[in-house]
Amino acid sequence: MANKNHIDLLLHSIDAWNEWRDNNVDIIPDLKGADLSRQNLTNANLIGANLEECILYQANLTGAFLRNANLRNADLTSAILFRAMLGKADLSNAFLTNADLSKAYFAEANLKGAYLIECYLIDTNLEAANLEEVDLSNSYLTGANLAKANLKNANLSHADFTAARIAGANLEGAKTIGTVALDQLSDENINQSYSQEPENEQKIDVNRKKAQLFDRKRASTSIEELEFENLTLKLKLQKLYEERSNLMDEISKLTSSISKYSVVN
Repeated sequence: MANKNHIDLLLHSIDAWNEWRDNNVDIIPDLKGADLSRQNLTNANLIGANLEECILYQANLTGAFLRNANLRNADLTSAILFRAMLGKADLSNAFLTNADLSKAYFAEANLKGAYLIECYLIDTNLEAANLEEVDLSNSYLTGANLAKANLKNANLSHADFTAARIAGANLEGAKTIGTVALDQLSDENINQSYSQEPENEQKIDVNRKKAQLFDRKRASTSIEELEFENLTLKLKLQKLYEERSNLMDEISKLTSSISKYSVVN
């Protein structure tokens, strides 16, 4: 049974909720079974929270912090978890059909038996995640990181794995009927996905140069994976990184306007 005081505070103000979490780090929020459908929980600190069997239908969890959270059997149908942090979270048997999980962090998360049908997992980090028996049919995993993930007996039918990384992943018994690009991936080409430019190449086109810029951005944004005792500080740092990201986008737009030229190293 959920703690009514916890629910009321969460729905009253995310800022107040996050401040309360910062000041009460030893308290584990109990939201079990709560109906949080269509609620705006952007940037909410739900680290370690009990959200088992919660109804989060169409909830907005953009940028939410859910590391080590219990989301077993939760209903996240059509929810937005863009850039959400779910490292080591337990989402076993959760319902995530049609959810947007793009750029979310699921490293070492447990999604065994979860339903991820028609999900968006673009650039999502699922490294070493347990995806055994999950249903990923018709989902988009473009650019996703599935290195060392366990996909044993998973349903990958008609899923799109374009530019995904699956080095070391366990695909034993996985259903791959109609999958896109999965048969083109290998340890070799995955490891080269973000490779250095050839030593003998003297010129590089603007698109590849832009890709390198995004690589540096990707490396720098590892701030999202760090542990913070004070969530407010982390949010401020993320805002700075977001501003830098916007600046890099402007640079990319400028470089694209001169794409017919070559850039000399």
